[in-house]
Parts: sequence; C-alpha cells; structure tokens
Amino acid sequence: MRTSKLLLAAAFILGCLIFPAFASPVHAQGDESEILYGPEDGELEWPIDYILGGLDVRDFALHLRLYNPYAASRGSWVFGIIFRTDAQTGDDGYILVVGSAGQWVFADIDGSDQIPLDTGTIRGFDTSGGGSNEFDLLVNGELGVLSVNGREVASVDVSDNLDSGEVVVLAGTDDADAPEGAVARYEELTISSVSSDTVSNDGGSGDSDTDSGDGSDGGGSATVTSDCVVTTTGRVFLREFPVENAPIIVTIAAGAQMDGSAQYADDSWIEVTYGGQIGWVANRNISGTEACADLPAAFN
Repeated sequence: MRTSKLLLAAAFILGCLIFPAFASPVHAQGDESEILYGPEDGELEWPIDYILGGLDVRDFALHLRLYNPYAASRGSWVFGIIFRTDAQTGDDGYILVVGSAGQWVFADIDGSDQIPLDTGTIRGFDTSGGGSNEFDLLVNGELGVLSVNGREVASVDVSDNLDSGEVVVLAGTDDADAPEGAVARYEELTISSVSSDTVSNDGGSGDSDTDSGDGSDGGGSATVTSDCVVTTTGRVFLREFPVENAPIIVTIAAGAQMDGSAQYADDSWIEVTYGGQIGWVANRNISGTEACADLPAAFN
C-alpha cells in the first residue's frame, strides 16, 4: 500500500469518526512520568473502531501490542495514532498510520487534509494472520519517535503544533473485500506522561544502547573536570534524553571518559558531557567513580 493509499484509507476512517466530548479531560502535569491511560487489553472491531484516551496532553509515551486481524495477503487494513488533536473536531494535530504490509507514514492533519511529513517501511514487520507487532510512540516537544518491535523506525519533527490535545488509537479498513467480522486484538495499551522538556530533531536511529557494529564514533574523549568520571565499558550511544528510543547524538567508543552531571530518578541513566555535547548514557554500559552516586536527580 503506497503512501497515497495509506492516507486515503486513513482519511476514510477519520471521516467516519465521531469524537464524544469529555467534560473533564485528563491533563499531564509535572515532570514525573505517570500512567494516564491503561494498561488495557481489548479489541478494535471491523470495519472501523477507535479508542479515545480522554486526555489533553502534548508530550506522552504510548505502548501497545497489536494483533493482526488477518494476513496482509487477505486484504489491507491500517492502524493509526492521532495526537495533539482537538477532541471536539479532530481536524488538526498529527497522525501516524501503519499499513498491513508494514508501510508507515507520519502526516500533519490540516482540516480534511493529511500532509505527509515522512514515510517508510518497517523491517521485520509481522504481516501474518494473528501475528502481532509491538508499537511505541514517544512524543516529546518538537520530536515524535516511532519504534516497532523494539527497533527505532523514525524520528519526525512535530514542532508545527506544540499544543496539547487528545490521543486517539484507531484501526480499520476501506477495503470492500476485507473479511467480515474481523477484530484487531490489542494488549497493554498504556499512555504515560513524559518530561515536558523540548528536544530538537538532530538525532539518528539505532537498535540498542550498546552498539557492537561498525560506525563513526564521536571525536575522542571529553575533557574530564568533574568529580564524577564516567568510563564507557563498550561502544555506546549518547542519547538526547533518558529513554531507550531517544534520538542518538553520537556513538561513543569503549574506554572513553567524560564528566557526569546528573542521574535519572531510578539511576538507570547518567547525563554526561562528551565532545562538548550533553546527553544521556545507559548506566549498564558504563562505570563511574564513587562521586557519581551523589549526582543530583533529573526529572524528579
């Protein structure tokens, strides 16, 4: 299914949605992560179904596992996430659409139009009947990051609309030959708040926070001046913020030393300065001096 067909299918489904009004939408407040919706298991029924979180959020992390209603070879269908949209009209915000064969597109919703921002194909996407894929969407400030089955797929600039809004999960088809009575089962649908710090769209993509493959390393060890000295125990990623799928600033070689300046609330990440760039490294991939245990907590 090409990008144009994906958007046509999404437009058809959007045109059929009627968003009920929520008297008291849930607002995300503060810097600490909290669950705003779920975890929930359920079904999305054919030909069109959707879930409204009853939220009013700008930044969030969404997770779910979606089971295919039928094999892509039997008919086309789409799965989508709308965010930063007006819960009353649904005529603005952004939409992520994933097709049954693994194609995806991010688009800006402008009234009745969907303007593509980026598109691609997901490697390793399960297209079998009853098969499943795990989706994670992180939206933080100017950046939206999609990961599927634990692999970062795309980072998209969403800086044109920094307003808070509803989050909608949808699925369906405009394929007249699609099997009748199909359902897309989902598990662990969870929407959580994230820090409202704005991030820039300068990162790259990677598969984990330990990079065992070839690649260019950021230029040499940083000048170490702090009491907390961090040493990498293998080749690692310096990320923009302390989340597994956050954009990568640079790859750091094993044995590099750098200053530590803060730690994540659960001690799983340390903020460091490397080559003049500030970012986060996973604690499991480094060793640090005793002073690192006394670093102030960020996002606390």
